[in-house]
Amino acid sequence: MKNLINSVVNTKYYNIAKTKNEKIINFWGGTSLYYVHALSSKSKGSILENIVIELCENYFNLVVEKRKNSSHDVIIDGYETEIKSSMTWDNRPNNWVWQQIRRKQKYDRIIFMGCNPEEVYLWWADKNDLNNKVFPVELKLGQHGGGEANDTFWVSADGIHNIPEWFKTMEYW
Repeated sequence: MKNLINSVVNTKYYNIAKTKNEKIINFWGGTSLYYVHALSSKSKGSILENIVIELCENYFNLVVEKRKNSSHDVIIDGYETEIKSSMTWDNRPNNWVWQQIRRKQKYDRIIFMGCNPEEVYLWWADKNDLNNKVFPVELKLGQHGGGEANDTFWVSADGIHNIPEWFKTMEYW
């Protein structure tokens, strides 16, 4: 059997992957969050969720309890809370997209974590904010099935000064 590695590294698709990864390494390489960014999506989400929980408990001095069911991630100060994290998209600082925000899940509040290579921000919103600002179908923020989707949604921010106006900082938890 012939080893095809030399043929593989000369394909245009390999070069697309190489260019994309070089941009990522140039942006994230050597930064505080490089090792988190390098994880798979599932591992990254789990690690960042646990970092948020630890920050809530140890930095913001909030009471953290284990969840009672799978409709939320954690209970913080008595609120069933969902946690969503985003590392910058397209290697552009402060360009975040939080995905898989579910209308039908039962939670009181949601925490949004935005990560740059050397900066981390936390905000939160309550379910009423989402009901008014994200879930209405006419806003076309549905994630799967196009803008008309009605189960999963996403929220984005492009620039630290373009954070949704209904986001609250953790100091106002």
